[in-house]
Amino acid sequence: MDEEGQQVELSNTVGAEKTRVGMNPEEISSDVTSVKDVEDKSASPRNDGSSRNSFTTGVFLLQTDFFCDDMEVPQVDEYNRLPFWKFPKKGQKVFYPQKWRKLTASGLENPFEYWAGGLWWWSWVVFGADPDTFEMPDDRMEFLANKFHWTLPPVGHERQWRSSDMFSAKLPKELLTHFNMQTIHHRIGIDKAVLWFLERKSVFGYLMMLALINIFLPGIWSIIIYGLIPVGDYLKCEFKEFAVWLFLTNPLTEVTWAFVDFSLMFACLDRNIPWRPFWMYLPALLSIYVFQVLFFLPIVLTVGTFTCQALVSRVLSWMISIVWYFLLKKGIFAFTDVYEVHRGNFGNVETIKDHISKVIEAAVHSDYVPTDEENVRFKAWIKVSFTKSVMLYAYSAYLIGYETGNTNLQTGLAFAIMAVSIAFRKFLQHFGAVFDRDMNFLISGLSVYTMHATFIAFSTPNVEMDGSSNYTTNWRVYLSLFLSPLGDVFISFFHQSNMWFRFRNWIKKIAKPVLICARPTDYSAIAVEDDMDFDGRGITNAHPDYRRAKTYFDFLVYWGNIAGYGSYLLVSWIFKAGPNVNKYPFNNIPEFPELSFFPTRGFEWRDWGFSVLFSVVVVFTLAIGFVGYVYYLRKFYPDVWPCTVHSMYSFGRNPYKLGFAVLIVTVTLSDTIIMLLNFSRVWYYDNGNTFGNCT
Repeated sequence: MDEEGQQVELSNTVGAEKTRVGMNPEEISSDVTSVKDVEDKSASPRNDGSSRNSFTTGVFLLQTDFFCDDMEVPQVDEYNRLPFWKFPKKGQKVFYPQKWRKLTASGLENPFEYWAGGLWWWSWVVFGADPDTFEMPDDRMEFLANKFHWTLPPVGHERQWRSSDMFSAKLPKELLTHFNMQTIHHRIGIDKAVLWFLERKSVFGYLMMLALINIFLPGIWSIIIYGLIPVGDYLKCEFKEFAVWLFLTNPLTEVTWAFVDFSLMFACLDRNIPWRPFWMYLPALLSIYVFQVLFFLPIVLTVGTFTCQALVSRVLSWMISIVWYFLLKKGIFAFTDVYEVHRGNFGNVETIKDHISKVIEAAVHSDYVPTDEENVRFKAWIKVSFTKSVMLYAYSAYLIGYETGNTNLQTGLAFAIMAVSIAFRKFLQHFGAVFDRDMNFLISGLSVYTMHATFIAFSTPNVEMDGSSNYTTNWRVYLSLFLSPLGDVFISFFHQSNMWFRFRNWIKKIAKPVLICARPTDYSAIAVEDDMDFDGRGITNAHPDYRRAKTYFDFLVYWGNIAGYGSYLLVSWIFKAGPNVNKYPFNNIPEFPELSFFPTRGFEWRDWGFSVLFSVVVVFTLAIGFVGYVYYLRKFYPDVWPCTVHSMYSFGRNPYKLGFAVLIVTVTLSDTIIMLLNFSRVWYYDNGNTFGNCT
């Protein structure tokens, strides 16, 4: 089995709680027009039970609820979906010379008889063809079902799917008894504003409210910790100047990261109870705090700081967390059983001692043996946690290169970091395929694009201009940076098109045979238009599955980008005002003229102003792009639109999901700012000796 097949197998089997509901062929109906009909009628327009793909899409995943149960969901003819692109047409064959065609006895074409790099496949990618002009190999659907672990026949042929088949976790009351970064929006009632937009079905207002929550809550936290609490001056080499950083700023940043990592891990490992009592992992957080202080105390007393010490700090925290992950592994999984025994007592205990005893019972639980599925999830989380840490180091390297490089290097880095973000998204989505879909997409989507946006936004004041009044050079850099969010907008529109899906299948399954000039042998090169997996992640050739997944992912891309650039607009004033202005870049330090910001001049207000203007333009572009995206889906993809609504609105209906998003943005914003702080020696990596600024 290849890598893609393994990924689908895990996503469909590990922890899955789905039931396929069978039905007799005579029960099948093709006149589904509303979400209410989904539980009683079929989703496919074809009733003949044939294995050939229909090219008319029916109803996709529609989980009934009071927010979208009255939405009309028409069946859409793919031939007439986009009025500005009339290909393929009904009955159209692949544009190809007739004398070169390879026809079967029935007069149809078998795509897999053509050379992978030939004209036939190129023509198919651009113009497509009516699937009814193809005669697929008899074993194709069986091959794909075995590879991707689908259930045959497809939905709408001899069976149907009910909305109750899709698991939807409710917010545990015990989770709300803890007041922390994950629950603060619920405890203070901000999520009621989200529900207000939900009830009025204002999709744009809903996204903007989610973005504002993810901007203001993490932003206020960062302003207090990094902007309002004086951190001292490490250049004076006095212990009192290091005290705040040693005992508060650095260890609190690492404890915050560990808290978020533990919280995300619990939700990834257990979709039923996506939390664990704070007392279970409190010792891990305390050990990280103590170790950070003890590790840096002798360094502060001797050499002061060393190059890139913030990155070393994160390595230490990650290693300590990994140890605790393995120590708590059995307890994390055994907690489900203990929770059922003491259900209701975790949030309402008479004494702290009673609370702790129940948590210890779950945490120790040495006789519990994790199942194979639990071990797979745990190993996957270790990979995800490691990849997220490496991603931070990659973006920190981007900061260093951006700080030291000229405008030519900055322009090149803008394009390079786009490729890096795509790579990390792919890795995280692959490693997290065994997790719940929401957590998989939050980690691979929201976290990646938020980090990408924040690191770019917070580094833009370093875009230098030629001389004092020539702005041509810096605009070239800004334009290259702007291509990333602009590209996200365009790609979101293109994701739904048939041409894109054909190209996507071609590049994944045909490109390799092209290199060896062979025939394509992977049947997943041609799309399956029937609905096969309602919990899919968009990694197979099932077109409905892909469209659902991409609308969800595109929503998180818009959300993460707006939160990242918007956070800069809220927080960046700490660089120009407050007690720590000389502790961050983008300032001139009169006492140290050798630290002038640019080689030929100092930093000016206009430099900061241009960076703010850039973030304003990006946020505005993303907001307008999302409005257009919503119109585009509702106009041309009305069958996909309800699925988009369902995916987006789940964050409003389930506060704990929104809480995870708040955690992701909080730790990303903290990591970005701490890398700019002079104590961290990342942006200021060369401000002092490599192994000590006080030597």
